[in-house]
Amino acid sequence: MKLGYYHYYLKEKGKRNAPRVQFDLAGLFAAYVSYDDTEWKKTLEVEDGESCLLIETATPQVYMLVATKQQEIIKAISTETLTCADIKDRLERDETTGFAAYLKVESDFIALASTLKGPRTTVLCRFIQLLLNHLNARQWSFKIEALGTSISLDQARGMAFVASSKIKVGPSNRLFRKVKELFSVDCDNVASFQIIMRGRRKKNLKQVFTKMVNDTDLEDLSKMEVRGRELATDSLTDYFIEADGKFSEDLGTGTESQITQRIRSFVAANEAVDTIVEKLKEEAIYEENNIQSLYRLSDDSHWYDCLHSR
Repeated sequence: MKLGYYHYYLKEKGKRNAPRVQFDLAGLFAAYVSYDDTEWKKTLEVEDGESCLLIETATPQVYMLVATKQQEIIKAISTETLTCADIKDRLERDETTGFAAYLKVESDFIALASTLKGPRTTVLCRFIQLLLNHLNARQWSFKIEALGTSISLDQARGMAFVASSKIKVGPSNRLFRKVKELFSVDCDNVASFQIIMRGRRKKNLKQVFTKMVNDTDLEDLSKMEVRGRELATDSLTDYFIEADGKFSEDLGTGTESQITQRIRSFVAANEAVDTIVEKLKEEAIYEENNIQSLYRLSDDSHWYDCLHSR
């Protein structure tokens, strides 16, 4: 399971070039957890009739986001008899199947790790947007921006969609030698080649990108970035192919307690995230004034007033 990092903010709907608004999700999540109307929580459908629930874990400040999978056929398999049964037959009347993601919220970024079938950023965005809509904050649109995830060359080859890529290689790299052959002049003084590839709007560069990846290797690879989707249903994400990785960690396997404790430890130790978030803020326009109405979203009494007046 990989832990990825995402910057988040709000933007006012219907306003062209509206500034980004910083908004701390921690208060919103705390208010959701303390609100005890479980029947209302079950009504928040994020996709295809499936619901999401946000649950505190035993690790402080780490939450579990569970997406129900009532329409999935999930089997319990006996490895001794090689027989299987519908797992729903083993559930109590008030139980359902679901898959989890784990997240830690900071003031301007989220650290998120999803299980194989667990909710990803698209579902998380829909879930938060639903909360805003119910809390009379419909005028705000919740936005999320990936800070980058490291993947291997093999994973890069298998991406479903590629929007753009950037690669920088030195003389020892196989791709450097291929590019060098394109020039008839002496290239001995060239320290590196940087190739930037951008696609036309909504066009997939997967075939061209795969050819470029096949022509390179990790030897003398200074930088390789690709913006795309690992799965067709994912949000566009910036991926980094580097020997030392960047802005993500491999959580490995383990119990829920072990995974959530690793998330907390990795977030605390990853100093690079704060740097990249500050760089993003410098490149965009943010609202400088505090918006008082947003503070109500973490107020228990505001939740009660909004949800009991319906």
